[in-house]
Amino acid sequence: MSPCRAVAWGMLAVTSTLIVVCGPSARAETPGQLPTPSSYESSMKMQQLEDERQRQQRALQQQQDEQRQREWEDTVRQQQARQAAAAAEAQKVLQTWQNRPALAPEKNPLIGRWDVHAAPPPGAKKTGSAGDLNAAVGPEMANLASALLGGITAGMCDSMLGRGVIEFRAGTAVAIDANGQEQVKYHAAYRGGDTRVVVLPQDATTFTHMIIDFDGHDRAVVAGPGCVLARSGSATAKAAALEVQARDQASAPAPVAAAAGSAIAPAAVVTGDAVLALKAGSSEASGQFMPIVQNQVWVLKGPVEKAMLDAGIRSTHLMRDFVLACAGSTPQCQAGMRAIAANAVSKVVTDAGGQAQTAGLPAGRYFVFSTATYKQRPMFWQVPIELHAGKNTLALDLSNARTLE
Repeated sequence: MSPCRAVAWGMLAVTSTLIVVCGPSARAETPGQLPTPSSYESSMKMQQLEDERQRQQRALQQQQDEQRQREWEDTVRQQQARQAAAAAEAQKVLQTWQNRPALAPEKNPLIGRWDVHAAPPPGAKKTGSAGDLNAAVGPEMANLASALLGGITAGMCDSMLGRGVIEFRAGTAVAIDANGQEQVKYHAAYRGGDTRVVVLPQDATTFTHMIIDFDGHDRAVVAGPGCVLARSGSATAKAAALEVQARDQASAPAPVAAAAGSAIAPAAVVTGDAVLALKAGSSEASGQFMPIVQNQVWVLKGPVEKAMLDAGIRSTHLMRDFVLACAGSTPQCQAGMRAIAANAVSKVVTDAGGQAQTAGLPAGRYFVFSTATYKQRPMFWQVPIELHAGKNTLALDLSNARTLE
């Protein structure tokens, strides 16, 4: 501690001024105590502490942003790897069938005219089903299955078979409308025989092969989407038409309720100040925007593949196998639906302009999931997104859609 010194300044005849000068350490400070802004030096020290606090906060924020970016990039890479693996496996299966001997027309049970019927909805009872999904998981979950998979399976059936009547000939598949007019859908080769025939389209753009399993002479089912073929004019065809008519009448109100209402409630009510505005559709070559309307979109806490893995589905193309599981109302489908419900925090339906907006959600990372059919080609979205406070936007279009291989 520096002592104080008395200094005489300006000795005058009458009076004098005495200035007391004290060293810096004469001002007591408690160790660790913030200085009071009583001097320029103290103010500077406080500013330095505040600058350091802000620097540390920015560094932490940067680390968090970098971590989120790495997670984002990992998710994208995993999606790309899954798509590449699925494409490679599909090509391998295709080559296996291509290498088998051609099926002669006289031994091909598929040759002839067939009435095309869509697959029964996942909640409907059907012969040979592994169970009634509606009874197993309740009407809300069955509605979710129908909303989730209906567009995909219908799109696959339309792409492969069209609607109405299709005639398989020696080298072509021909669609026949109600007026009897014919149109070649694609040229085709055939493999297999007896109870299973594989159609190999030569010039189709939406699928590489179609496996058809026979249930007797006059009825067949397309493996995967479950489209039903009934030989035209047969008793089976008439029975199938009556079955479809009765099913449509019984379930007519269901699609409206599923589209307008809540097919499934989120696992818990969550609120926050982050809002997601969605726009679903595609821009045509003419520049016109084609919206995807009345389409359900889910916001999930985790990737939908987790639901499928939780359901016990192990495959390089999980989404396709999940569709197959629900087409057969299997336990894997039921478990997957429950897992999706547990991960859902919001569900919205697009309007006539293809737009929808969620209620407020907590800021954070989510996955936006939806299915649709574009130009008779089934696709789905699983888009990771980081929601921040305020309004966030996301376009669901062809650039981030994934096809169902």
